[in-house]
Amino acid sequence: NPSLIVDEKDGFTRDYFFVTAVEPGDSVEYTILVTDEEQLTDTTSFVLVNAAPLTRISRTLEGILLNQAGPEGTGGLDLDTGEGTASTDPEAEIRDRGIDQNQPAATNWVQRIAPVDSAILHRVSETYLSEQGITFADVEFVEQIQAAFESTSVDALESDVLNGGEVFSVLDDSTYYMIQIDSVIVAPEDNTDRYIIDIKY
Repeated sequence: NPSLIVDEKDGFTRDYFFVTAVEPGDSVEYTILVTDEEQLTDTTSFVLVNAAPLTRISRTLEGILLNQAGPEGTGGLDLDTGEGTASTDPEAEIRDRGIDQNQPAATNWVQRIAPVDSAILHRVSETYLSEQGITFADVEFVEQIQAAFESTSVDALESDVLNGGEVFSVLDDSTYYMIQIDSVIVAPEDNTDRYIIDIKY
């Protein structure tokens, strides 16, 4: 399939269309060879991969996770609905870790979260997000959330102290969730300390 280039000795720009592999996951390699009238040549090669289609996330929502030591029936969060639950409720994927009773009331909330039952909590690697050039707001596909979860192999029994801005990924019953701690509100006067959490899945 040679193509003759005429009267373009000082350079040229052309558009070409290349067909990728038919089956998802397969690839095809192309090599382009250019020869001038003096028979000098140069080549470049590239690979086209037929990537599997990405799956758009189902929902983006906001949830409020209350201090486990607060009002009865609180301390857990159902990431599917964004609704608060009891800390041991099977519908919850994450829960607050409550208070440290050895500390004064004004500062006894530990400000840590943990997974519930079979859920697995991972702190998303900041290096991974930087290398991918994405933030929580940029995430649009389930595969991005799964890749973020797999950016670390550390299963967190509980988080570090949260101050807002932290990003986590949660796996529960084959569903991957990504959450961002939007803000942390301390309310020692009535134990309604809470996290505002953005959720995608």
